Amino acid sequence: MKWIIIIALAAAALLLASSAGAADAAAGSSSASNAATDAQIEQLNESVRALQAEVDDLKRSQNAQYAEIQNQRGQDVQITFKNGRPTFKSSDGEFSLALRALVQYDSAYYAQGHAPVGTDFSTGNNFRRARAGFDGTVGDDWSYEFIYDFGGSGTEASTISSAYVQYDGLGPVHLRAGAYPPPESFEDSTSAADLTFLERAQPTDLARSIAGSDGRDSATAFSYDDHYFVAASLTSGLVGETAVFDKQEAFVGRAAYRIIADQDVNFAVGGDTTWSSYRRRCCSRKRASTRRRGRSFPR
Repeated sequence: MKWIIIIALAAAALLLASSAGAADAAAGSSSASNAATDAQIEQLNESVRALQAEVDDLKRSQNAQYAEIQNQRGQDVQITFKNGRPTFKSSDGEFSLALRALVQYDSAYYAQGHAPVGTDFSTGNNFRRARAGFDGTVGDDWSYEFIYDFGGSGTEASTISSAYVQYDGLGPVHLRAGAYPPPESFEDSTSAADLTFLERAQPTDLARSIAGSDGRDSATAFSYDDHYFVAASLTSGLVGETAVFDKQEAFVGRAAYRIIADQDVNFAVGGDTTWSSYRRRCCSRKRASTRRRGRSFPR
């Protein structure tokens, strides 16, 4: 009986030993397989990192190229069409030039078949205004304008409408010199493009013709904000006018103040004055002209 028990115990021990060996062999095989997998994963990670580095280099290169292109474009002349007006501006903003044009064409026909003898109306057409030019700025403190008028009616000829330089570096005070219409009245200061009719009212034209109007040799100091406007001008002759024996010297002043300004009401009052004299070109003696005028606004 003892021998049977001993044999059974020995068989059990051998069985356990063989199972342990098999387990150790399986464990060793699994460890080798895991090591190979880890190596492959690490290799793939290295490849991913290399690709990521190349992508980063490509992004940096593209960013540098974009910055260079933007820098080159920033040095180019800037062209805009604000309100339909071509405007050229330097890259540093120190110089700008805007093109200007105004064309007003007038045509009329009168059926004169039954008109009295000797009556002849002015059937025809003309360019009341055909202006072309430019304006702009130089630096922070200077501005300029040149407008030439190719139009006109009757005996009017092509001439300079406005040609001046202006200094704006004195805060609210501005200085202008050249040939231009000096500020004379409300209607005079209204742009020809904004007139209700093709021409201003006859009294306004008569008043501004004394020492103002387009193409007048002038020097003006003026100041303004949203509520007031004050201007004082020294004027002389018109550009291109026929030489005369006496040379005109004149002063034109204007002041206006806006009392009410809101969405429904815009009310302002103003006044202007003109004083002129003539000086003989042959001597220094002056004689005063009787053409003096003063008006109050609103009309």
